[in-house]
Amino acid sequence: MKRVPLGKYAKLKKIPRALVIKQILSGQLQAEEVIENGKKVRYIVVDETQESTKEEERTISCFADEEHRFIVMQVGNEEVLVVQSKDGVELKRVKRCERES
Repeated sequence: MKRVPLGKYAKLKKIPRALVIKQILSGQLQAEEVIENGKKVRYIVVDETQESTKEEERTISCFADEEHRFIVMQVGNEEVLVVQSKDGVELKRVKRCERES
């Protein structure tokens, strides 16, 4: 298990800090608060074995309309389209299919 600061975790996952806090409060993520230099610092507890088994994701392109964000990502050796709401909640993930001529 390793600890990652809340802000850094949000950047790694490319989601808003508010969504990370919501996941902590709902019990989806484990977190701990530590007092460092007189300030409260919140860390996300990450299971290293779980993180290492996930495939690496790389953003290829991103565009948005008034309600949604559309992200084309490279996951492993596949391209997927990720549809997110404006607040960063993933709504749908679709694999790219080949077009027939």
